[in-house]
Order: sequence, then C-alpha cells, then structure tokens
Amino acid sequence: MLVAGLATAFAPTARAVQTFSAVNGTVSGAAVHLVVGSNAFPNFRTGAVDNRYPLAQARVDNSPTAEGTASPLDTGPLGQTAVATFNSGQAPTLPAPLPTPPPSPPPAGLQLSQPQYADAKFPPGADKPVTVGSLGGPYAAATAVQNKATAQSELVSAPPGASPSATSLNKLDAALSAWRLQFLTAADARRFPMIHPTAAQPDGADGITGAATAVFDDAAGTLTLSGDTRVAKASFGGGAIALFGLHSAVQVVNDGTPKESITIEIANATVGGVPVTVGPDGVSIKGTQVPGLGQALQQASAALNSALAQGGYHVALATPDIKKGDNQETVSATGVHVTFQQGGAVGGIPQQYFDYSLGEVFADSLATPGTPPGSGANVLGTTQSAPTEGTTEFIPGTEGTPAIPGTPGGALATSTPTPRSAATQTIGGVRRIVSDKPLWLLLFYFMWQAALIGTAASLWWWRMAEKP
Repeated sequence: MLVAGLATAFAPTARAVQTFSAVNGTVSGAAVHLVVGSNAFPNFRTGAVDNRYPLAQARVDNSPTAEGTASPLDTGPLGQTAVATFNSGQAPTLPAPLPTPPPSPPPAGLQLSQPQYADAKFPPGADKPVTVGSLGGPYAAATAVQNKATAQSELVSAPPGASPSATSLNKLDAALSAWRLQFLTAADARRFPMIHPTAAQPDGADGITGAATAVFDDAAGTLTLSGDTRVAKASFGGGAIALFGLHSAVQVVNDGTPKESITIEIANATVGGVPVTVGPDGVSIKGTQVPGLGQALQQASAALNSALAQGGYHVALATPDIKKGDNQETVSATGVHVTFQQGGAVGGIPQQYFDYSLGEVFADSLATPGTPPGSGANVLGTTQSAPTEGTTEFIPGTEGTPAIPGTPGGALATSTPTPRSAATQTIGGVRRIVSDKPLWLLLFYFMWQAALIGTAASLWWWRMAEKP
C-alpha cells in the first residue's frame, strides 16, 4: 500500500495539450534573391526583376488549409505582370516616355501559364508530391496534406545577374591591385595570387537549393516552421569576389510562445584571391592566414572595403530581423548581402543597380491559445440558440461532412432549427448565419452608390469639357 501510494504521488502528471483559437504559419527559403532596378522603371518599386532562385514556400493554418509552392525559376513581378497582361488582353502600363501599344487580346483559347511552379494545396491534398523537372537539374517538389506542407527546389546554376561594364571591372582591378601592393608582403602575395576580374564571368551562384516545411501538430500543441537554403559557390565582380559553402537556416517552434533558432554559416570567402571573413560592416582579412599584415589588419580590412566600393560593390553579413508580438514571431534572415551599383551613367543614361540576398529565409508564426474552431457549444449535435436580430454569427464545425470547394456544403443538423428569418450560407465548412436587414437600409445603400457614381461621372465630364 505504501509503495503504491508513493508511486502515485511521484508519478509525472500528464501535461494538458495546448489548444489554439488561431494558427497561421508561413515559411519560405530562397538561395538567391535577386533584385534588379533602374531609374528608367520607377513604376516597379523594388525593381523590374525581383526573383528568387530557387523558391520554396510552405504554409498551414487551422481552417484547415495547407499549401506548398516550389519553383527553380521564380519570375518575379515582371514575369507575372507579362503573363497576366497577355491573358487579360490589356496593354501593359509602361513608364513615360515609352509609347503604350494598343490592346491586342490573345487568340481565343490561348492562355499563358508558368509551368515552372510546383503547387500543392489542401484541400483536396494529394498522396504524391507535385513535381517540376528532375533531380540533378532544375527541380521542384511540393506536398500539402492536412496540417503539413513541404516544398523543396534546386538549381545547378542561377540565371546570370549583373554583367559589369569594362569601366567598372577596370576600376575594381586597379583598386585591388593597389591594395595588394600596399598591404601584402611578397610572401603573402605569392601565397595568394591575384584573381583579376574578367567580363567573361557574370555575377551569379551555383549549386543552390531551398527547402521549407510547415507543420501544425495539434496532438502536441505546436506549430513548427523550418526553412533551409544553401549556396555551393557565388561569384561577383568578374570572379574577384568569391563565396563558398553558404548555409542559412531558420526554425520557429510555437506552442503559444514562439522560440527561434537561426544558423548562418560561410565555409570560405576570398576577395582578389585573399581569404576574408564577412561581417555586418563588410569584409575583414583573415589575419591568421595572412600573417604579414601584423598590426595593420584593421587598416587593411577598411582599405579593402574601400577598394570594393570603387568597383561599385559592397559585401556584408545581413543581421537577422526578428519581430515579436503576442503569440507571434516573424524572422527574416539572410546570409550575405551583395550590392552592385553600375557606374559611369551620364547624360541621362539609365543607371542600374543589382541587389543579391544569398541564403534568404523568412518565417512568420502565429499560434494563439484558446478554444479551437469547431469546439464549444456551437458544434454538431448540440443545442443552437437563435441569433439575435441585427447580429452576425459564425458557427464553425457544423457540417455533417467536409465541404468540397466549389460544391454546396452539407446540411446543419442541430436539435434547434435555424429560424426562417435568418439567411444561411455555407462557406468552406463554416456556416454563416446573417439576420435579415431592413428594406429601407438596402434602398438607402443603392441610393448612396448611385450618388457616388453620378458624382464621379460629372467630374470626369467636367474635366473632359475643359480640354481644347
């Protein structure tokens, strides 16, 4: 009896599983995020090119829905605008002074699509992943089932980015050569031969992958988001700037209190052949590998960043951006940020800029503790009270069978029928009950809309009459 009593007293108590009233998680990863802008296209805020290579994104919520999207070649706003414009038959909005071509609708039945995206959604979900391409080449795969979505993509080599002009490359070459003459001893110069910029090697990255996973474990009471990106090699400035083995990863586990873990690793980096480390303020010489610098290490590092700037480049480690709120956390992490400003733009010639984010991961996690949708008094088989006149009420979980998108929902089975004075509608498995509104309110709404439309038309005719 005593032993049994002690065993009962010291037995671990079962932890109550956390329940949530709202769950929403999105995570995405891109090995290379390339933004290309020009002052010739001011209508594209972040640049006409705003692409991610390769893209992997996963999302879940407790509606429940889930979606995984992956693509080796994300086309960004410019490609999406072109496809949408072609399919709609409308002329694109181009910046002045470029002429706007007349609308030319596509041939009947012809619609453009972007087949490089693998997109899986729940509902309905799929037993097998949706794939694009094949392993070893451009490849993307996505899955989506209830409470879980995954996405992965890979690309042997990203599309080329900046192709610096001969002027920019010559400036960079001269600046790096002068730096070497000032700071490197003869022994260090032989140990690390100069890598001269060449126009034959445009900026870009090779061996790039992205992965994203979003999982809501309702049994354990946790929402877990994981994003992972890798870059085997990235080269800039005609090959003078090289980064190897870059890895970025973010994980956010949310049980009502989100907790993040961030990993950013760079195996090796060189500038002009000299080994460097990358930090928030730029590059720094690896003093242990370049012993001839001695006490001039800090001065040499500052001068090396100045030499890169003369060629239009800036290389730095990006500081993760973490925002926390009630039961929510948003993390934006990037391994290395590389910018290039094309020089020599005079006489009104448009000036271009290139912005590279290597190893970019984004995660947004929300898990609000509370009564989950579909539980409580307003559930199937329980007594339902009639809604109060003039109110709107949402009663989740009242369907006998799950609703299929595009088809009518099932009937509500309760012990108290819905009053005939209430209009009912089933949307995505949620029964919405809206009380009837007074007829005079509806008529007043139409009169208000007619007045707005009439005012807008009068102003337009007035402005047109002023034109000669």
